Amino acid sequence: MKQHEGAGRRRSRSVLLRVAMGLGVGWLACGGTSDEGLEAPSEGAAGTVTDPECLGYPEGVSVGYPVGVTFGPIGVWGRNPGTGKCCGYRSLEYLPNNFPYFETQEACESSCRCSELVPSLDLEGFFNLESGSVECFCSDQSCPGSYEAAVEDQCGHVGPMVLSQGCGLRMLAPVDLYVGNYWVFDQASGALVGAGFWNDVPSGRCSTFGAETGRGAVLGELDCPEVTHCQVCGESSLLPPCD
Repeated sequence: MKQHEGAGRRRSRSVLLRVAMGLGVGWLACGGTSDEGLEAPSEGAAGTVTDPECLGYPEGVSVGYPVGVTFGPIGVWGRNPGTGKCCGYRSLEYLPNNFPYFETQEACESSCRCSELVPSLDLEGFFNLESGSVECFCSDQSCPGSYEAAVEDQCGHVGPMVLSQGCGLRMLAPVDLYVGNYWVFDQASGALVGAGFWNDVPSGRCSTFGAETGRGAVLGELDCPEVTHCQVCGESSLLPPCD
């Protein structure tokens, strides 16, 4: 089973490494490996090192690795969120911090993921949320097909989960929504109509602090004036247990 977006690739290690470099602490001091002896990229991969659109967005904001150390085979593709240009990099560590990542050039150029991003009000060039359709959000990762499947998966791997109900919708989310995935289902049809996650550092495919796709949730809460809450599973005294 694929990992869900909020529980998958974390950027915190990469961010800390880049901050360390900005303070003059080298990659080797952080436990990395040397780039000495690596071959330069092939002619078709010239944009991986020299193209300004591959070095950060907006210009000057990136705190990624210096130009030149990305020499070597391409292992991941990043999309410039300002221009849409796709660039090849040796690994995730070499991406500018705010670039969405993809496993192949084709996916980078054609995927609907990360095409609708909500800018951060505090960090220039970064993005708070991925928005868009739930179909797009689930196009490259495993999403639960039913509320029952979501309960089985989340209760088995995440911890205390909360069920919020109202306006013909039910939302399953962690008790602590600062980190974790949530899922919104239509009560009548049982269909998944909304999905997303939150994290305290930029993470996931789009390098955002979270995602709110489809419908039903706003800022981590069920979008309804009258909502009831109960705890589905896990140990917590914050909410009554669900019947």
